[in-house]
Amino acid sequence: MVEIPFLRYLFNAKAVGLSIVGNDLIVSKVWKRGHGASYESLRLSNFLVRHPAEFEPLVQPLINFSKSIILSWPRSKTVVRETDLPNLKIEEFKESLAFQLDTFLPFKPEDVYYDVFPSRYEGKATKVFIAGAKKEELDAVLERLKALGLSPSCVIFTPLALLSLTESAPGGVAYINKENGYYHYSLYVDGFLHKTLLLPGYDDIPSLLEADRPGQIRTLGADAMPSDSQNQSPRKITCLEETTESVGAGVFTPEAALYSFSLTGARKKILDIQVALCIILSLLLVTLSFVVPYLDENRKAGKMENIGHEIASLKDKVKGVQILQSQLAAQETTLGKLEAFTANYVSNSDVLLELTKILHDDAWMTRYRFEHGHLTIEGVAPSATSLIPLLEASPLFESVALSSPVVKTREGKERFKITLSVSKPVQ
Repeated sequence: MVEIPFLRYLFNAKAVGLSIVGNDLIVSKVWKRGHGASYESLRLSNFLVRHPAEFEPLVQPLINFSKSIILSWPRSKTVVRETDLPNLKIEEFKESLAFQLDTFLPFKPEDVYYDVFPSRYEGKATKVFIAGAKKEELDAVLERLKALGLSPSCVIFTPLALLSLTESAPGGVAYINKENGYYHYSLYVDGFLHKTLLLPGYDDIPSLLEADRPGQIRTLGADAMPSDSQNQSPRKITCLEETTESVGAGVFTPEAALYSFSLTGARKKILDIQVALCIILSLLLVTLSFVVPYLDENRKAGKMENIGHEIASLKDKVKGVQILQSQLAAQETTLGKLEAFTANYVSNSDVLLELTKILHDDAWMTRYRFEHGHLTIEGVAPSATSLIPLLEASPLFESVALSSPVVKTREGKERFKITLSVSKPVQ
C-alpha cells in the first residue's frame, strides 16, 4: 500500500479507479483519508483480448469494495476540441451542442459519447473542452467490465484523472505519456486543465515545453521522454508509475469539479457510509449551534414585561413596511431596466441555432466567440466566400466580412475567419 500525501479530501471514502494501458487494465483500490489517500493496484494483463471469465478470481475481492467505480478512458482514443464560451452557461452550451455536434467532433451524434468540461472561469468568459469517444470502442470495454461486476459509475478521460493528482506550481505542471503510438501532452495551471494535445511523435514536445515553461514535468512510464531529453531539461522531471492514471480516476470526484463530467452521461451519486456519518454529525452540530442560543434568548425574553413586547413588535412592523416599500421600488426599477435590455437581446443559443441552419454539412467551425453583439467564427469549408451571402441572408446577421486571408488546407478546403454583427430583427 502506497501513501499519497498531496491529495485534498474532507472525508474518508473509498473508490475503484480503472485505466487502460495498451491491452491491460489497471485496477486501483483507493482509500481517501482526510487530506491524503492510499491505494493498492492490480494489473490485468491482456484484458482487452482475453475472456473476462479468466479474471473473475482476481477481481472478486473488488466487487463489494465500493460502488464508486470511475473509468479513465485513454487520451489517444478521445477527440478533444477547445473553445471559448462568453456569457453562456455550460448546461446551455451542451444543450445546443447536440444540434451541431458534427461542427466540433468528426462523428455522427449517434456514434459518439461526449461531454464538456470547463477549464476555468475568467470574468464572464468560460474556456471549455469538448471530449468525445467512439461508442463502439467504449461500449466494448464497458461490456467486459460489466461481465466482471465492475460497471463504472462515471467515465472520464486521462487529463481529468491526472488533474485529480495535480497541485498548483509556479509555471504550471506538464504531464507527458506515450500511449498507443501517440504522445499525450497536458498542461495544468493553477490547478486547472489549461491544454491537452495528442501528438504523432515526440518532436513537437520540446517546443511546447519551451513555450509553456512549466515549473514541473511529470511523465507516465519510463519511455514517455527520451533519456537525452531528460538530461538536457533544466526543469524538475518526475517519472510516475503507470498505475497513476487509475489512482487519479479513483480520486476524481465528479461532484467536486466545476462541472459534473462523464462521457457516457452516467453520473451515479455514490454516498459512502463514512461520508454520510460525517455529514449527519456536521448537520447536528450546526443545528445545536443555532438551537441552544435560540432557547437561551427565549428564556430571557420571557422575563420581559408585556408592554415592552408590544412596543417592540409595533416598531418592527413599521420598519418592515418601510423596508418592503423600498424593496418594491427597487424591483420596479430593475424590472424596467430588464425590459429595456431584453428588447434587443439575442442569446448564444439563438446564434448557435442560426449558424447550424446556415452552415452546410461540408462546412464546420473550429472556434466560436460571441460577445457584445459581435460574433467571430473560424472553420473550414469548400469555399469561404460562398458563406458570406448565406450569412448576410440571415435576419440576425449583418456587416459580414472575412477578417483574415483565406488559407487552403491540404484537403483542398479553405480555412476562414469571419466577423459579423448580431442584432435582433425589428418586429
